[in-house]
Amino acid sequence: MMSPGYRRGAASTSSMHSYLSPRRPWVRFLRPILPSFVADPMFSEHRQTWRLHPTSYLDGLRGIAAIIVFICHYTENNFAALVPSYGLGDPETTPSSWIQLPFLRVVFSGRPMVHIFFVISGFALSYKPVKALHARDLERCYAALASSTFRRAFRLFGPCIVSTFMIMCLRQMGYLVPTEPTLYGALWRWKDAVFHSITWPWAWDFDLRPNFDVHLWTIPIEFAHSMLLFMVLLMLSRVRMWIRMASVFGLMVYCLTCGKWAGFEFLAGLFLAEIHVLRAGAKSKEGEDNEEETDWPLKTFQVCIILIGLFLAGWPNEGAEFTPGIRYFLAQTPFPFATMDPLAPQKYWFALSAAAAVWVIGDLDSLRSLFESPFAQYLGRISYAVYICHGPVEELFRDQLLGNPLVPAWGEPGAPEYVPEKPARGVKGLIGVETITQITVSWFIGLWLLGPLVIWVADLFWRAVDSRIKPEWHAYFRYSLESRKWRLIGPSSLRPEFRPTPVGDNVSLRTVDFSDNPAVMQVSTTLRRLWLVDPSALGIGTAELERQSQSLEKVFREVTIKIGNWIAQTPANDRWFDEVWKSHTDLTLLDPPEGSQTEIDNSEPGQGPIFTTFRRQVYGIYDHVFWDVYHSLKDATEEEIGEFKPPNTTVMVLRLSDDGSPIPHIFSTDTFVYPVWIAPKTTLMFSIDGQEKVLTPEGHAWRFSLWFRAGKMVTITPEDEAGERRGRVVAVLALGQCEARSLPKVAPDDHIIGHCGQDASDAEPWQPSFDGDESNPDVPVAWPEADHLARAIFLQAGDAVDRCGFNEEYSAEEDGLIDQLANPKVDGQQEYSSLYSPLPNNSIRILVIEPALAEEENLRTRLVVASLDDKPSYEAISYTWGDPSDKILLLCNSARVPIPKNLEDALKHLRHSNQPRYVWADSVCINQEDIPERGQQVSIMRHIYRNAKRVLVWLGLDKHNQASTAFTAVCDIVRAWRPDGDKLGFSGYASLLEPMGEDGLARVRGAVDQKAWEALRALFETGYFQRFWIIQELALGSSAVVFWGRHHIAWGLIGICAAWMMSSGWTFHHGEPITAAYNAFLIYVLPLAKRSGISAFSKLDLSVVLGTTMGRFGSTDARDRIYALLGMPFAGNDPDSQPLLKPDYSQDVRSVYIQAAKRILEQDKHLRVLSAVQHGAEIDPSYPSWVPKWHQPLPAEPLALRDEQGYYANGGELFCPSPSTFNDDNNLESLTLTGLLCSTVTSTSPPLLDNTLNANNSNNNKLLDPPHAKALTALLASLNSEANQFRSSWSATLERFTLFGFRDPDMQAEKLLSKGSMAVAVCAQPGKYGTPREAAEVLDGERARGDHLGEFLLYWRERASWREVELRRMVEEAGLGLEVDGFQGGGEQGTEVYVRERALCSVNAMVGRRAFVLEDGLVGLGPAAAREGDVVVVLFGGVVPFVLRPAERADGRRGWRLVGECFVPGLMQGEAVERAGLLAEGTFERGGDGSLRLTPTPHGVPDPRLERKVGEHGVVAFEIW
Repeated sequence: MMSPGYRRGAASTSSMHSYLSPRRPWVRFLRPILPSFVADPMFSEHRQTWRLHPTSYLDGLRGIAAIIVFICHYTENNFAALVPSYGLGDPETTPSSWIQLPFLRVVFSGRPMVHIFFVISGFALSYKPVKALHARDLERCYAALASSTFRRAFRLFGPCIVSTFMIMCLRQMGYLVPTEPTLYGALWRWKDAVFHSITWPWAWDFDLRPNFDVHLWTIPIEFAHSMLLFMVLLMLSRVRMWIRMASVFGLMVYCLTCGKWAGFEFLAGLFLAEIHVLRAGAKSKEGEDNEEETDWPLKTFQVCIILIGLFLAGWPNEGAEFTPGIRYFLAQTPFPFATMDPLAPQKYWFALSAAAAVWVIGDLDSLRSLFESPFAQYLGRISYAVYICHGPVEELFRDQLLGNPLVPAWGEPGAPEYVPEKPARGVKGLIGVETITQITVSWFIGLWLLGPLVIWVADLFWRAVDSRIKPEWHAYFRYSLESRKWRLIGPSSLRPEFRPTPVGDNVSLRTVDFSDNPAVMQVSTTLRRLWLVDPSALGIGTAELERQSQSLEKVFREVTIKIGNWIAQTPANDRWFDEVWKSHTDLTLLDPPEGSQTEIDNSEPGQGPIFTTFRRQVYGIYDHVFWDVYHSLKDATEEEIGEFKPPNTTVMVLRLSDDGSPIPHIFSTDTFVYPVWIAPKTTLMFSIDGQEKVLTPEGHAWRFSLWFRAGKMVTITPEDEAGERRGRVVAVLALGQCEARSLPKVAPDDHIIGHCGQDASDAEPWQPSFDGDESNPDVPVAWPEADHLARAIFLQAGDAVDRCGFNEEYSAEEDGLIDQLANPKVDGQQEYSSLYSPLPNNSIRILVIEPALAEEENLRTRLVVASLDDKPSYEAISYTWGDPSDKILLLCNSARVPIPKNLEDALKHLRHSNQPRYVWADSVCINQEDIPERGQQVSIMRHIYRNAKRVLVWLGLDKHNQASTAFTAVCDIVRAWRPDGDKLGFSGYASLLEPMGEDGLARVRGAVDQKAWEALRALFETGYFQRFWIIQELALGSSAVVFWGRHHIAWGLIGICAAWMMSSGWTFHHGEPITAAYNAFLIYVLPLAKRSGISAFSKLDLSVVLGTTMGRFGSTDARDRIYALLGMPFAGNDPDSQPLLKPDYSQDVRSVYIQAAKRILEQDKHLRVLSAVQHGAEIDPSYPSWVPKWHQPLPAEPLALRDEQGYYANGGELFCPSPSTFNDDNNLESLTLTGLLCSTVTSTSPPLLDNTLNANNSNNNKLLDPPHAKALTALLASLNSEANQFRSSWSATLERFTLFGFRDPDMQAEKLLSKGSMAVAVCAQPGKYGTPREAAEVLDGERARGDHLGEFLLYWRERASWREVELRRMVEEAGLGLEVDGFQGGGEQGTEVYVRERALCSVNAMVGRRAFVLEDGLVGLGPAAAREGDVVVVLFGGVVPFVLRPAERADGRRGWRLVGECFVPGLMQGEAVERAGLLAEGTFERGGDGSLRLTPTPHGVPDPRLERKVGEHGVVAFEIW
């Protein structure tokens, strides 16, 4: 039987060793691919010594658990019939196998093994710090914590990153599924899996199910809770042991009460580590006196615990409530595990069982020895590799090994549904799976075939990746500001591999052997070779260049990495030999290495060739080597040794005397000695107290460090075989001196001629510099529009941002409501005998809700009439009507009024218990049967909501108890996003709307888990945020409170949260983005579209607002699409003096829309509103073709609504409305526009509808024919062109435009609202929609086009509609491929976010349209209704071309139908206008990309665009009906 200190492998015979010599090429190939348990006996180079330590049983337990996890997934994926508990399957169809019995089913119960992993991790990670704490060695404890914290990410994430990359490659090669269409797409998904799942610890114990390998869901959980464990250890490191253990136990209980099972398990591991160290200390003091006899009750209890744990380990994933025994434990599961999710109860019991199992196994010798066996220990070493590799290996080989039984053909041959026969193959085909016996036999055979493969691959992965991805030499080097050197960090990870070898007790000389540790071997080898390099050949040898620290650091690092890479890539039998390296390196080496004796003799101590700046860099790294060696020696001996604290390395240079006499030396402190260089053919013998140690010049033999006790005489005897070194330097030694933090730079001993340590005080701290404070508050400052918007978003919410809470108690006293509520102007008004008597002018009805207790069912209300002129006090309720048929009768003034059921719920929840509440609710306060009254009340709706003391937003009943969770998440997001410092200053909001960085997202993810995210989704997807009227109701209210069931929150916090979701938090990765939040965001931001103390933005065109709402909001009455917005100020709509329209519900929808379209065209003086004309597949003859149907969703994304798209087809030509523009004669309802006829459509492709190709012909689903596929490819490339930026993105425009503003809101309100004030964006492009050149230079008042708020809102609306996967699939199905700029990434504009967004904008523009070819050869992208024979025209005032269709009335009158806007490369930058001769020479210029820019017409010179005549220069009048 192998002893605990066993050595793997046996010595090979000489003949076998010769046969397997590494010089044989086939051996070099065979050795790396063999598993270690095969290669070790065959190749001596593979032998490794594995010693047992006090916690080795944990490694064995982890290894067995990893194998069980593999068997679990093997069973679940291939033999689902074995998964249920014994006896729960159908006896006839799926009888049970004996391996499903309790206790036996543990072999494939993988889920409890994960919990054991976590307890073991908590134990192992805390063992060293706890051991140090019990030894009262805080320095050692903190060193262990720092080392573990540094190494944890490397250890956990490194192998996973490599494995998932390999899986991605296998997928792309077709060995695994699914395969991405492009390598770029695969790399993007791999990057996303790495950064947002595998290395994403902020979800805590939530299963992120990483792409490429879902089994890695535990890795981010393990990392997060490792950090939690380290924090707890650090926090409790200075308290007494019993307080620490009590605190840990209390935290364990707290975690369970919070449902945090992983936190409990890690802390349980810490608690068990404390117990283990305590017991070990007690045994060492008292001995083990007949422990078996004295502890038999405890042992019996522990056996029972193990049996219960084994039984619980068989807990099924489904059917636990039917499983005997398990259902009892299920019933005893405490809150919150009992209600969290279906698998939460088992997590609770698994957590307890895992902690108990680790405790018992460590306490029972019989069980512990089982897990200390060589096989278990081997599995422990490869356990992480097994866990990582078993999934892809099982998926890769299961079809070949397991196969499938015979699957007969299905259907008739030739029929569409015919499925051919699938022949039997593999184990399942050979054995069969018809009976439970066959299933069990197949399970065993498949496991014996697949299991060795998994272990083999895991062994290879362990050696090639897992054991190498540690923070070794290449990860340890970093530049230290303290020492200004590249330094070796994180060395404590190497300590377990050291083998300190004492030479007796209380000795004066020790050796610390590190030959088994490849990292220290690599580092020490790299250092001695660096010392040999000639720095002058690297360009840093001269004194002048040495003073250029950046050059030195760069070159030093490059050379270090170069040497280290050579070591890592060279076979083991060659890498350590310096002569082999010298024969391969292209570096220039010093000859002689120590420099000339004359230079040495003429140098001051610490100067000369041995102490160049380059070599001092080398010496500095030995500080950390000695730090590692010191801790290794300290761990291995109980003898007191001096403490090593870097920087404390000196350099001893030995010179051979003329007579060759020995060199006596006394080390003043305990000292580590390691050779840097020894002259050829020279040996050094160290003698102390009768002990001797010899060092030779062969660097590959320097696999240990020497340690000497202080105050002892050491005799160093150099022996020069050739007799050539007399009087010369024979060796350079690095000395790690203990018990001293600083030493004299020149040692008193003649043989020590230099010192390389540096104090941290030499480092100069770097201080950031700032340009200055914010500008004078009296002077306007220019800030990016995005920062203006972010600032306004926060300031609009007022002090709610500072309080940032919900369910706040607000009293009427705070708003001055109490006195006014009792004001007889309301309460004393006459109650009309008729409930709905005619209202006096400028009056409203107010609903009085009588007080009642919350549980009282009946509502008591009454209506009173009040004049708005009297400023009555009331609150306005904003709610949804819901289903028109879902109404109840409200008792009001002794009459019964039908109201929506949702309003009844609101009134019950909003009524007070001790006083009446005065509210306004439209369905009861307006006589819905009186059409004139409805129109009159809608016309004063602005005043109703503006005069209300508060708007009460009622979302509905909280049916799923999500309100509290959602509102908590809202507050968490606002707190994480809100800027610090001066909230009025602009600088705090800089780049706030840009995508939030990982640090910021991490803060949010730490608070907003999946449950909270789903609650937020439910919040924004309520029917309330789809109601059209709420835009005006919330935008006009002075303040608003949102009620959801029994909970309420300030509307401003909801708005800020929605703004975060649409901008900075768009990449928050708990599932899909909550695009429904756009509606709330739009409602919250629209009030900012007016100059005020907090907003510098100008008013929006109504066409923009209507465009942002199409397809996003609903209204019971389609006319409300216009009427519901009239109370808000827009360009051309002044609700107080000159509204765009007067609400009139006696008109039908068609009439209202025609009237609105006319007024918008007259007000805007451009054709932007025509972008909303989208007919779908056919033109609706019941409407004039130029009138948008605002109540219908947009089948295609408008091209011209966004001003910053870069289109300029009209070349600046103006739309100038005249009396002849609109014709209502004979109900013609036509629109006459002037422009240029460009060409005729000769062919069209099928439309791209619903993200798929839908050919409207007999060959349905046929792909595009080559001409149209080529056309679409060219169109997509043009749309996606970075140079043209036809479809630019939010990222592209975020910082392009700048507005002026004032920090002081009063100052801003005064300046921006004064008559004649100017606020033009720095980078704006005025005039694109037809503003005359003269006016383009001085933009005044509300019509200033100096800002782009509308463009931002439109872009966000578009992005909220994206479905990236579907957009890509659409391009694929159209036969276009993805070889288009943007999809492959790149660095345009500096960010890949910009590239991706621009590409998605471009593809999204194709949805709902079709390609066409023109008679002149141009190609275009037009509306779905476009047909052959249509014409493409450029209309004056329109920045995009349009498609028109010739039409003829019954009376023979000819005209046109507007088909829709289009995109035609070659017409988008005024080319048609230029060809027609309308652009006079000198009045325009073109950029290198063809973009058009007009030169302003001098002041006072007539603008020819105002005098265009039909018939001249090809100008045509198009009468469109």
